Amino acid sequence: MSAPPALAVCAVDFGWGSAGKLSAILEAMKRGGLESRLVVLGSTLGRRILAALDVEAWYEEWPRDRDRLRALLDRHEVVAGLVVLDPEAAEALQAADCPTVYVDSLPYLWTEADTVPHGVAAYCAQQCPVLPRTAWRPLSRIARLHWVDSIVKRVSERYRDPAMAVINLGGLHSPTNPDGNPAYLRLVLGPTLRALARSGITRTHVCGNVGSEDLSGLTDELTIIDSVGPRTHEDFLTLTAGAGLLITSPGLTTLLEAQSAGTPTVCLPPQNLSQIFNSDRFADTVDQRARVTWSPAVLDRDTVELARLNGEEAAIGVIDAALGAADPDRVAATLETDVSAAIAYVRSAFVGGRPDATDEGPNQVSEILGNVVREAMAQRLSTGVL
Repeated sequence: MSAPPALAVCAVDFGWGSAGKLSAILEAMKRGGLESRLVVLGSTLGRRILAALDVEAWYEEWPRDRDRLRALLDRHEVVAGLVVLDPEAAEALQAADCPTVYVDSLPYLWTEADTVPHGVAAYCAQQCPVLPRTAWRPLSRIARLHWVDSIVKRVSERYRDPAMAVINLGGLHSPTNPDGNPAYLRLVLGPTLRALARSGITRTHVCGNVGSEDLSGLTDELTIIDSVGPRTHEDFLTLTAGAGLLITSPGLTTLLEAQSAGTPTVCLPPQNLSQIFNSDRFADTVDQRARVTWSPAVLDRDTVELARLNGEEAAIGVIDAALGAADPDRVAATLETDVSAAIAYVRSAFVGGRPDATDEGPNQVSEILGNVVREAMAQRLSTGVL
């Protein structure tokens, strides 16, 4: 019996949503009967999230040289690629004659100054309520564009513990913050924990790229913390499905997962550019009273939008500088009050998700990837490679 085809897979090291989407798509592939061997490129941060995957080889550093990358792919007999939000990896695989499916969960973010891999075998863009004019031109040049539904995993209904909350801070990681985002942690973690304690929560799980060393300076708040640190994607979904409340930085995947599970959710202020847009989306599609924002004195939206004309990284630099300059003591009281108000509102109105929210995205991407794999294998057979 011949071995299943090998796939090169990659999720960008920007937060943990990309790894979560990769996990959801690969699970859908298995459900659909598309067995594969996995060769992971990069995704260093996502390794914790993807720990449950059966991986043949993991290259945290992969060759940027086309011939060396081609040799790596040939060594594992890779037939196709699956890349989430890493345009460099997608373009490199495609250039190495590896037909690649690219998954873009943030199509509304791009401008002419950003890199969009136009020539991939299939470009799967996650549906969004609004597509800004700035994104029209870069997306219009994509040769094989597919719009797909939300790429999330659905979890079975569980008993919700009203005294238990989950704080999710995500990967706290970006190209400009490779070691995390200590400024964001200093600003939001203490006020959020105090707001939870005031609301009667007795058990809290702090999830994300956070360790016990990040709790220094907190005293009374420690009594309501049950655990701190990262979890696998499946463990995180199970935890939030049983929580009475989720308080999360506005990573889109987590917000959509909470919506799918019907988990009562408070959206914290953003820590990067995509989260500004995700926060707006949450306010528009769920409830603006469940969203907490920065005051203009902390982060001025107009300044961010001006920087964005020079691309995502320029805007992130402005955001990082603003949050780094903010005084946690001056921000804390306002943030604690705002989070407390959002918690009270969410509890009274049961603002969470819509259990019937569409989650067909993983199946749709899996079907598209299956077609790309079959075409690639047919091509190899016709040329005598297989």
